[in-house]
Amino acid sequence: MSWTTPRTWNAGETVTATIMNTHIRDNLNALFSVRVQKVFHVISTVGNVGTGEDVLALYNTAAGELLGNGQMWRGAFMGSTANNANAKTLRLAVYDGTTATTILTATLTPSEAGRWILGFQLQRVSSTEIRGGAQVSVGPSNSLISRCYGNQTGGSFVFANAGLIQVSAEATSNNDVTLESGAIMLVL
Repeated sequence: MSWTTPRTWNAGETVTATIMNTHIRDNLNALFSVRVQKVFHVISTVGNVGTGEDVLALYNTAAGELLGNGQMWRGAFMGSTANNANAKTLRLAVYDGTTATTILTATLTPSEAGRWILGFQLQRVSSTEIRGGAQVSVGPSNSLISRCYGNQTGGSFVFANAGLIQVSAEATSNNDVTLESGAIMLVL
């Protein structure tokens, strides 16, 4: 349903069902046709464990969850980094079976107790193609952002199949990177 520019009403004109349906019902349907629903959330602290990459958040997408082109998942996650010199990396990837499309890889701030926030959008382009964009902002706790990373990429994703959206961190010591909260919304 698309928006129609509302008509200018004239005094004394006869209002018909066709006029009301076009300018009132159809426009209300156009306004309220976009639905957003939360499909995943986390509100507990999860940290990396030792050396290597660890999953901090994982959402299992249902087969056929995005049925139409233009529909998308949007999400935001936030967390912290430890105050040490260890290298720290944050990743967002989407998996179609075992095939991963990395949307963003960001190097987090070493040698300071820091905060990070990740925002992303993963949009269905066709029944077999996904387009993603993400941004991570990082900086010292209770201070200004010191680094910002962004990326946009595309890849194959068969929406008839189930998949995964994964936020992970790679570091050296336990809790070098922690995820503290986040959510994913389905925008239809």
